[in-house]
Amino acid sequence: MHDYLLFLDTETSGIPTSLHAPITDLDNWPFVLQIAWLIYTPGGKLVKKENLFIYEEDIYIKQSSERIHGITREELKAKGLDRKSVMKAFASDLRQYKPMIIGHFVEFDSKMVQVAFFRSGLKNIISPLKHFCTMLPTKAYARLPHNTYPKLEDLYFGLFKEKLEDTHNALNDAEATAKCFFSLKDKGEINEQVIASQRLFINIKDKKSSKAGCGLPILVFILIGLLSIWL
Repeated sequence: MHDYLLFLDTETSGIPTSLHAPITDLDNWPFVLQIAWLIYTPGGKLVKKENLFIYEEDIYIKQSSERIHGITREELKAKGLDRKSVMKAFASDLRQYKPMIIGHFVEFDSKMVQVAFFRSGLKNIISPLKHFCTMLPTKAYARLPHNTYPKLEDLYFGLFKEKLEDTHNALNDAEATAKCFFSLKDKGEINEQVIASQRLFINIKDKKSSKAGCGLPILVFILIGLLSIWL
């Protein structure tokens, strides 16, 4: 396993029309409003925690998304930093720790970061890093019959038998993902073999057709990705 694990979560201004669009297609991609990351050792020791908000004049927040995470332009203006400063801070930690990136539906958060790097005029340095999605190997924790994969709160409840509070807050969700990951690791449901065998669709630098993300076709992304994660 990597020397460092980085648990990532973002809150955004909306959802993309297509998960397969190139990062240069900015009309397709919403804005990152909040980004949180936690850096751990493989043994579970917390090394660093960051929780930052982004404010730029060009940001437009869809009402449907605002109802989910509660982040308003007024809140961003009061406590947000400019996009480039935030992304430079994140890039600095990626360079220093060279971590494995972990998230629940990590493909979405990683791609939102890639778009934010592009909007900031910074190099996309997250794409080459190893990624791991906690959603994929945990089908058994899905609580609703129509969900193939569990929402983060379902996975959390299945592991700890308690409700995950204040979801759709990037910091809380990143912390919950880390707690779930280490619990699954202790239970033997996540190990080196599971991590090594997972294949994710991360690099979207060009306009060529690419293989489905997280091993999922685009239809499944729409049905379980958007409905399970955002609703």
